Amino acid sequence: MNILIDDEKLSEARELANRDYGLFRRAFEHGDDHSTNPLLTEYPLFQAFLSDYAIARTVARGKSDAFRKTLRDDPAFGAALKDPTGRLLDQYHEQTLRPRFGTRDSQRGLLSATSKFATALVPLVFVPWDQYAKKGLNVFLGRKSSAQFSTYEEFLGLCSNFLESELALKIRQKSSRDPIFQRRVLDMYLMCLGDYTQSSTTKCS
Repeated sequence: MNILIDDEKLSEARELANRDYGLFRRAFEHGDDHSTNPLLTEYPLFQAFLSDYAIARTVARGKSDAFRKTLRDDPAFGAALKDPTGRLLDQYHEQTLRPRFGTRDSQRGLLSATSKFATALVPLVFVPWDQYAKKGLNVFLGRKSSAQFSTYEEFLGLCSNFLESELALKIRQKSSRDPIFQRRVLDMYLMCLGDYTQSSTTKCS
């Protein structure tokens, strides 16, 4: 595991985090009650998040508002947000969200979207399930960049190797003292390790 900071990637990660924080700060800093988080109560902000994170296309056509209301109102989603292992988020996605909101007659899941909303709602616990983040984690772990993760739970568990590493500590020291913003920088740095840049066309897996 490389503990040397790539200054170019860190600079890119900071720029991305600053932009992200500027757009969705109210969501990131809202607190524990996800049902009153503006990301789920204000449809324009919800739509902006879907668009900015390039995940609108992963939700079945015409069902985005129903998806928002489900995330806002379903106690099972609230329970999943309280599980730091990601196991309940996996289960909730497969049992509730994919059948109701997945594209291609529910054959295609929306775990990327689910994880990104979870990250915005509980930013100190979750990490986006993203093609770039997955690749970046593999690079950090010294694995083949295309190595697969069987579940979000597995991915999130292995993310702790990065988030608790000496490299992550150095990145935190070079970032804002605000822990939520530090996590945004770390999330973006992981994506940058996976070759994400501001010119990349999608954040979606």
